Amino acid sequence: MYGLPPDFDGRLFVGQILASITFTVNTVHLVFGPDLSLTVLSTCSYRLAASDARHTEQVPITGTAMLGLIGRQVTNIAVTGGRNLALEFDGNGEFTCIDDSDQYESYTIKVDDREIIV
Repeated sequence: MYGLPPDFDGRLFVGQILASITFTVNTVHLVFGPDLSLTVLSTCSYRLAASDARHTEQVPITGTAMLGLIGRQVTNIAVTGGRNLALEFDGNGEFTCIDDSDQYESYTIKVDDREIIV
C-alpha cells in the first residue's frame, strides 16, 4: 500500500538467521530475533533452493513448505519497485514480501521499537 520508505536499508537483515515462522488466520510472521521481524498480511513467495519452483501464497496459508527456510541465514536482500522486499538465504533460498494492494497494508517490518508498514 505505502511502499518501502525511501531511506529503508534492508541490509539490516543480512547476516540474520530466521528463527521461526508462525501462522495466524490473517498473517505469516517471520522472526529473526527479538528486535527484527516481518509480518505478511497479503501475498508472499518463496523457494527453498535455486532449482525449486517459486511458490506464491496468499494469507491465510493452510499448508506450506516455507518452513524449510527456518534456521537459514540471510545472505542478501533486494527491493524491487520500491514495494517488494526479497530476502535471499544461504542454500539459495528466497522469501519475498509482495506489496500487491493499493488499498490495504501488505506487510510490516519491525525493527527495535519502529514499525514500517508497507
